[in-house]
Amino acid sequence: MVAPPWYPIPPQGYGGIEWMMAWLAEALIDRGHDVTIIGVGEQQTRATLIPTFAEPQWPRLGDALVEFVHAAEVDRIPLRKA
Repeated sequence: MVAPPWYPIPPQGYGGIEWMMAWLAEALIDRGHDVTIIGVGEQQTRATLIPTFAEPQWPRLGDALVEFVHAAEVDRIPLRKA
């Protein structure tokens, strides 16, 4: 799962997309799936986290450069074969 670069999964407050991703990841894990989240910050769910930034980028919300770097890092992550 690829999360936006603005808030951690789950967020500490606002973050509708991030909350939905956290709930979905946990539900999938409960059903026996191996879940990886590509996001920001530190691991806060049972899913494996691959961070593109060490810190959430909410202070730069809407900055296209942050989105570009995040997308470029996602593209560099090798896919695992099932």
